[in-house]
Amino acid sequence: MVGRNGDVGVAFVAQTPHFRICTKQSGSTVLAAHGQIGGEAVSPFLLSRRAVLSLPWAALGTKVNCPQPVVASNVADQVESVFQLLQATSPQMLQAVFESKSLAYRGELESVDAPSLVMRPGFDLQDKSVYGEEGARYFLHMENYFKTISHARISPRPSAPTLLPSASHILVADRSEAGHWGTARSTWPVGHFEYMWFQDRKLLYEPQDPVHDCAQTIRRIQSLRPVFSERLDEALSLKREVMFASQSYISVASSMDQDLLNRILASRPAR
Repeated sequence: MVGRNGDVGVAFVAQTPHFRICTKQSGSTVLAAHGQIGGEAVSPFLLSRRAVLSLPWAALGTKVNCPQPVVASNVADQVESVFQLLQATSPQMLQAVFESKSLAYRGELESVDAPSLVMRPGFDLQDKSVYGEEGARYFLHMENYFKTISHARISPRPSAPTLLPSASHILVADRSEAGHWGTARSTWPVGHFEYMWFQDRKLLYEPQDPVHDCAQTIRRIQSLRPVFSERLDEALSLKREVMFASQSYISVASSMDQDLLNRILASRPAR
C-alpha cells in the first residue's frame, strides 16, 4: 500500500470523507493528514491534533487517490472498518492483542463513539498536575536512568521515537484502571513503537516510591526488573502498565471492545 506524493515516498494508510492518513514508507510515524477536519483546513505537518475519524472508512488501495467508499451500514461493518484500519496502522499492537487476548487502554477526555486519531499528543508524565510533584520527580529520575542504558536508546528502527518519559504515554490492559484517568478507550500506537513495563509490579509509579535521591530511585526501578520493547503480549496478559513512545495513536470507544476483540482473534495478524 505504497503511493507517491511528489518526490516524497509515503505509505497510504486510510482515507475518510474528510482526510487522508499517510505515513513514511517505514510505517513508523504519521506524516500528514491532508484535507479538512470539521471544515478547518489541516496543515500537512501537525504539531498536536486529535481528529475524529468518521465512519465509513474508504477502502485501502495501492494509490493515494484510488480508494472507493465502503458503506458501514451496521455494527459488523463498522468493526470491520476499524479492524482494517488497525491492520494498516498498528500491526505491532494488533499482534500483541491477538497473542494476549487483551486490549490496552488509556483514559481519555473524549467520550465520542467514533474512533479518533491522536497526532503528536502532548506528554504529561513529568507534569506536576498529573502525578504530583513527587511523581514528576520520579519520572525525571527514570529519564536520567534511561539515558544511560542502551536498551532505551537504540531502536530497531531509527525513525522510531526514543523511549523517554518526557516523550511517552502510559497504557494498561485494565479498563477499570484506565478509567481512573478519564473515559477508557482502547489504544493503538501507529507504526513501530518502543515500550517498557515492569515484570514485578503492575504500576509504573506508586506514591511510596523513593524520589528524593536519584540513585535511590534508579535502584528501585532496577529492582522491579524493567522490560524494554519485548514481550508486549505478556505485559497485556499480566495487565501491566506500559510506557510507550509513539508520535500518534488511534483511540477506539470501549463500546466496540468485545466485537473488535472477537474480530482480531478470528484472524491471525501478520507478524
